[in-house]
Amino acid sequence: RKGEYRKELARLAREGFSRVVVDGEDRDLDDEIVLDKKRKHDIDVVVDRVRVSEGARGRLSDSVALSLSLSDGLVRIVAGKGKGAIYSEKFACPDCNVSLPEVTPRLFSFNSPHGACPECDGLGTTIYFDPDLIVPDRDRSIREGGIAPWSRRSTVFYFQMLEALSAHYGFSLTEPFGRLPARVQEVLLSGSGSETIRFFLEEGERRYSFSKPFEGVIGNLERRFRETDSEGVREELARYMNNRPCRVCGGARLKKEALCVTVGGQAIHALTRRSIGDSFSFFGGLSLSEREEQIAARILKEIRSRLLFLANVGLDYLSLDRASSTLSGGEGQRIRLATQIGSQLMGVLYILDEPS
Repeated sequence: RKGEYRKELARLAREGFSRVVVDGEDRDLDDEIVLDKKRKHDIDVVVDRVRVSEGARGRLSDSVALSLSLSDGLVRIVAGKGKGAIYSEKFACPDCNVSLPEVTPRLFSFNSPHGACPECDGLGTTIYFDPDLIVPDRDRSIREGGIAPWSRRSTVFYFQMLEALSAHYGFSLTEPFGRLPARVQEVLLSGSGSETIRFFLEEGERRYSFSKPFEGVIGNLERRFRETDSEGVREELARYMNNRPCRVCGGARLKKEALCVTVGGQAIHALTRRSIGDSFSFFGGLSLSEREEQIAARILKEIRSRLLFLANVGLDYLSLDRASSTLSGGEGQRIRLATQIGSQLMGVLYILDEPS
């Protein structure tokens, strides 16, 4: 950023540092360093110069730790000449400043605000006003009540509003909705955007006119649903609403940060959509490096063990993301049985009333 950095450079000298790199040029802190305050500057502190060897491990570790404390988690490693490479102790890119939260179990739980998709709150679906429910019969005209939420309206202003739209866009209110031009259908449902329309209101012998954009049927319903405190109004408006997969997470229910973490090229939502039998084969054939195998050994053992229990009680066809409300009574009992078997209790006798 811009500035002269006199205080910062003086503080570094007092703390015992002797050299800095200013805009790519090596400078000695004992010399007077004058910077143009109207220009942006990059300043690196030379913390240490180390010849890499087994005996220098401790010194190297201390120097890196000191560098991280000086620069809010950033360190530049230069091997020989050149600009070197910048490393961060945070889950962040030092160039574009994009950061990720720490990878913890709660990041992969849609029941936690740390992992749930912010758009659908971890539900995987969002509700919306469905045009097919708003206009259930496209062979009916607007005059005949083709727009279902407005079919019962009888106020004068409502009909004057429709007449103003008809005059502005040049369409007939007696024409079947499905035969209206696509642009007219879009305006009626979604509004005119920034385009203003001249409306008028007649009261007796007086006539008032005003210009404003038309919010559209869907916009009107969304505003009423958002602003009302009446449960009756909400229930009435809910008749025209439907569910659809979340446009942000695609039904995965998790934040994009969680979906970027993969195992064997698969994100967690893709793994849970597999059947139990398919998942057991996947984890059984998972190829890991020696270091990754050491890290994941206990976790993989537990995953394979639980999947095997479920497969052994005949549930290998179920997918891991199957909703519990869709399970049959027998499937629920088998899952509970697999849970009991997996707990490895001692001195317990299970009596099953079915040969299977």
